[in-house]
Amino acid sequence: MSRIADWPRLFGQIITGTGWTKGEIDALTLFEANELLEYWSEHPPTHVLLAAMMKARPLRKKTAGDLLSAVEGAGGHVCTSPPEAIRKFLTRVPGMPGSERAGGAQGESPA
Repeated sequence: MSRIADWPRLFGQIITGTGWTKGEIDALTLFEANELLEYWSEHPPTHVLLAAMMKARPLRKKTAGDLLSAVEGAGGHVCTSPPEAIRKFLTRVPGMPGSERAGGAQGESPA
């Protein structure tokens, strides 16, 4: 899954590096947060330097199963494929993989 930002990791980095609360970090603009991260790219916080010096590794790698377990533990259910109605809808959306109109009808040019 691709996303623009890994928000939990970003908040964790700033909280650990500054000691600020989540509310204080929420008050930052993206520009301010980026400036802080740029500064740290040249002058890393102590915990980052120490981890690098110790060649620290995560205790365990996160997997998709972690999320599934958390959702199921909260009484939820995660489907691994879309419901039939969504699947039918997606086959009609131009440009979607598997769409009947993915490449456009013959003689039509994509918009």
